[in-house]
Amino acid sequence: MLLSKVTDLRKRLFIYTLWNTGGRLNEVLPLTRGDFVLDDPLSAAPRVSPFVVLHTAKQRRLEESAGSGSRRRGCPTKEEQQAERQAEAEIRDKPPRAISLTAPAFVQRLREWFATVQPSASDRLWNIRSEDTARSWISQAVETRRRDGVTFSIRPVPPKTFQNSFAMHLV
Repeated sequence: MLLSKVTDLRKRLFIYTLWNTGGRLNEVLPLTRGDFVLDDPLSAAPRVSPFVVLHTAKQRRLEESAGSGSRRRGCPTKEEQQAERQAEAEIRDKPPRAISLTAPAFVQRLREWFATVQPSASDRLWNIRSEDTARSWISQAVETRRRDGVTFSIRPVPPKTFQNSFAMHLV
C-alpha cells in the first residue's frame, strides 16, 4: 500500500528491505550485495531459505579494526595485539544476525535488482550516508499516499514502524 506509488526502485527496495528484515537504519544502510545469501555457494542454485546478515554499527567497526592489523607494517605492539584479541573475542561472542527472507516476492525483487544494477559484493546498495535521507524517503512515500487519500494511524511513520511490523508479522 505505502510503496505502490514509489517509482524510484532504489527507494522502494530500501523500504522493502526495512519491512522484510526488521533491521534498524544503521543495519540496513550499510548493506552490500555480499550480505545477502540468495544462492547456494557451491551449486549456485537458489537457496530454499535465503537470508541476509545484519551487522550493528559496533560490529562493523570491530570487524574493520580486527581486519586492519594485516595492513600495518612491522610487528604490532603488545597493546595492539591485546586490542585485536579483544575485538575478535567480541565479534565471536556477539555474531551478526542472520535474518531469513521469507517473502518470495521480496527475494525476487532483490534478484532483479542485483541483475539490473550488478553491484559488487562490497559496494553499499544505497549509497547514502545520512539516516536523514532514508527518513525523507519514507516521508516522501507517506506524503505521496496522503495526497491519494490514504492515511496512516502513525504520524509520522518512523523507520522503527517497519521493525515493529516485521516483529508482529512473525508472531
